Amino acid sequence: MTTSSTTRTGGVLLLTVLVSIHCDTSDDISPFSSVSGARFAVVRTDFVSTSIAVLDDEGEILDPAVLSSGVVSPGLTTALSGDVVLASAQNGDSGVLNVIDRQGVDVVTWYDLTVGEVRGQLRVANGDFSTNPHDVAIVADERAWVSRYAVNLDEQDADDQANDIVEINPTTLRLSGRRVSLDPFNRVVEDTNGGSQGVMVYARPSRLVLVSDTLVVGLDLLSFGFDAAAPGEVALMDLRTPELSLTGFGLPETSRNCGNVQAVPGADDLVMVACIGFAQPFNDVAQRRASSGVYVLRITDGAAELVSAWEPGTDDDLPLAVTNLVPLSSTRFVGVAPGLLAFGGEDMGEKAFDEALVVDISTEQLISLFVAGGVYVIGQGAYDPASGLLLVPNGSDRSIRRYEMTGSDELEADDPVVFDDGPLPPTNLYLVP
Repeated sequence: MTTSSTTRTGGVLLLTVLVSIHCDTSDDISPFSSVSGARFAVVRTDFVSTSIAVLDDEGEILDPAVLSSGVVSPGLTTALSGDVVLASAQNGDSGVLNVIDRQGVDVVTWYDLTVGEVRGQLRVANGDFSTNPHDVAIVADERAWVSRYAVNLDEQDADDQANDIVEINPTTLRLSGRRVSLDPFNRVVEDTNGGSQGVMVYARPSRLVLVSDTLVVGLDLLSFGFDAAAPGEVALMDLRTPELSLTGFGLPETSRNCGNVQAVPGADDLVMVACIGFAQPFNDVAQRRASSGVYVLRITDGAAELVSAWEPGTDDDLPLAVTNLVPLSSTRFVGVAPGLLAFGGEDMGEKAFDEALVVDISTEQLISLFVAGGVYVIGQGAYDPASGLLLVPNGSDRSIRRYEMTGSDELEADDPVVFDDGPLPPTNLYLVP
């Protein structure tokens, strides 16, 4: 068995590459069990502790916690932290989850549900600087890219850079040494706090989507202190070119905070981009609404074109933004309208709490799925185009809301599934390959 060396810095467990995790000694007994028939994975977290559940193709619970913060086993060098997501597109080997432990840990873990084992872990940072990985996109058997969201202001720290995408080998679980900086997308914008000098805004790459031979990179374009933003843009990397050069595609000038890019089911050349808006000060609802929107892009030969758009603009009857985007087709998506209670105000009415909505871009029709019992409690849903099943997590009652697409393209509600094994709410759902 190949083991990893570990050190502790600032209370965070750091590790090098763990290549092989299978141990043949009788002392190495895995606390995990194998799971068959998994179709959805669920991250459950209170942002201190985390567990990952798996559901079948009908949304029923197969295992409420195949991985958790409370487990460190042979092959699992570090337990899950409170800042965990899965790769947005689980497109690797069947039954294998790509788990990303983000700020302060910087580790990608491959967990094989079919045998109940951790295949290995890879730290996508050097030294003490946390790169804050946000997504993994597998583009070939031995090639994948990781977006690293953090910004290192220490110019002398050449080995500890981020604000980039780096290539890894998902077979050997090693960094390949190839790095593509997103620094060309950095820019200076007007100081929104009223100062006399501009503010540097950094690319901050987030979600990744592979479209044929093009890697689409969603950019949040936020300052180091998250108090300034630039107009929305996505980066495009043509994987056919050896130099791996990046080009940009600008979204509407009003758009801000556009790092959430998602593939569109049934359309191999389309992606949706959710711009969740930006406001300074934070509770300026009108400013946030005017800078949000959802955009459909067609990706062809390393270039993009705008196909359609949905923007709330200045309409107070529309959601101030749409978060946790789930594309259903090229013209429809599910999203979460953030509850206005989070932004203050005296007369919030029925928009006080989070609401899950279906939006039709072509007709501008909005259909309410449900209203939660709080704010920031409806998480990232998942849609299975093979079965027509849509699942949306509701953290306010620890449930998974289930909807089935009918022949008339309407969503029919089924009984929710509730986690009753502990306090951790479901926050994000993903399809299992």
